[in-house]
Amino acid sequence: MNTTTETSRGLSSAELDELYSLLSAGLTAAGDEQTSMVLARLALLLMHEVGDKERVHAAIQDALAPW
Repeated sequence: MNTTTETSRGLSSAELDELYSLLSAGLTAAGDEQTSMVLARLALLLMHEVGDKERVHAAIQDALAPW
């Protein structure tokens, strides 16, 4: 896998991996009882950052789609 490939939003695979690892470590540190709250807060912060209702709606639908 090429770790320098950029996604359509401009993040490289390496950057995505770094951010995923940061989130994973943070959720582990927060503990099982706080994981849902941390993820909900992150979702709200990212919705605000995206600032586009249609894009956020599409992302929610993608996240809720069956594996």
